[in-house]
Amino acid sequence: MEERKELLNTLQNHFLTDFILSIEPLEHEEKIHFMELLSEYLKGIYNPAILQSHDNKPFDTDYFLESKILKPYREKMTAFVKSGLRYYMTNDEFSKTMLFVKLNIKEPVLSNKEQFTFANCIYLILRYTKESLYLKPVGHTILKEQDILKLIDGKEPTEQHSFKSKSTEYTRSRQVLLYYFVLKLMGMTKLNNSSRKYAQFAHVLFAYPIDNIDNSAVYKLLKKAPYLKKDRKELLKDYEFVKSQFELIGSVEGIALVQKEIEMIKH
Repeated sequence: MEERKELLNTLQNHFLTDFILSIEPLEHEEKIHFMELLSEYLKGIYNPAILQSHDNKPFDTDYFLESKILKPYREKMTAFVKSGLRYYMTNDEFSKTMLFVKLNIKEPVLSNKEQFTFANCIYLILRYTKESLYLKPVGHTILKEQDILKLIDGKEPTEQHSFKSKSTEYTRSRQVLLYYFVLKLMGMTKLNNSSRKYAQFAHVLFAYPIDNIDNSAVYKLLKKAPYLKKDRKELLKDYEFVKSQFELIGSVEGIALVQKEIEMIKH
């Protein structure tokens, strides 16, 4: 069955209307954080392995929705609850049906292929709208449907810059850990005192736009480096991954630096 382009466009327009209505009451930084949470929620639905917890428990979409999204934002964002925004981000037949009932669409629900296309559309909206907010001055956060559509026009499909990642090896924690050891190799020994500046540098290096560095995940992780996790087994896995990257480029000093931390944790 071919994708129903007109139906997908209709769903996209409905989503944009409810999405803008839902985030309108939020402050500038809250809007950005809310979009990050929705993106993470979407990832968890379509590829739970990406967000699997450190103790290997599967990603719990219901718990995430309630604790991370509804609990902190429900009072400010009654529109989210009224609109049933969560039904747009779904991968089960019941929720697909509920969405069509809510929108009074009298057609068969989305096929798996159509659902993935629509999920990609939502992902693009969240990604590029969030990035545009990073570049807007605080107080200039009014969003319009036509502006958002311009942001996502012609962007690559999900298969190319996928929220449905094919690998669970590359995580933010490991990226920050690798960055930490590179800084150490460069002779930056006073990381604790200057972690804010190094986080700012990391955002430029990693191409992560941000207005408030104090809310940055990179900054928060860097302040804890190199002990980013309490679980020793998980931390050792991260160290071994980072060491393998130094092995890839033949950095003897980098390998030795990480190995030293590995031996300390083992003993």
